[in-house]
Amino acid sequence: MPEFNQLNAGLPDIWFYLNLSALKNMQLIYEDYINSLTSEKSKYKKLMIKGWPKSECFDLRDIRDKRQFSNLILSGKKSKRLMKYKDWELPNIHTFYKYYLLLKKIKFEVKFISKIDSVKSMFLFSDFLKAFISITSELLKLIKLNLKFFNKMLN
Repeated sequence: MPEFNQLNAGLPDIWFYLNLSALKNMQLIYEDYINSLTSEKSKYKKLMIKGWPKSECFDLRDIRDKRQFSNLILSGKKSKRLMKYKDWELPNIHTFYKYYLLLKKIKFEVKFISKIDSVKSMFLFSDFLKAFISITSELLKLIKLNLKFFNKMLN
């Protein structure tokens, strides 16, 4: 799974490399998603509203609030206050991925990889032209973000 700077809420859109057992469990995700959104007794709904695991409370209106980027999944640190979401956030597919893959009884082994390894896998497991375009696009985005960051630091 590629690195993502906001794992407290959920997992990013991901590419799956799964064995047969995991594929059989993964085929149920959409049914579970609908049931989790519509059931009054949904564990997913309860977690989102009462306190989202491996999260840190932050101000949703403040996109610069650094607490949303602490990535407690990777650091293993405990939060003093868990994030509580409104019920209108339930359809968030990123939070549902986190619930489905990490928080349910059936847990998947999720391995987080660096952006470099993610880019290498795009290159190795796709055709060359598409991989080249994707990698070039990712590198240009990374350069652009770094230039913006350094520009802010200088001003």
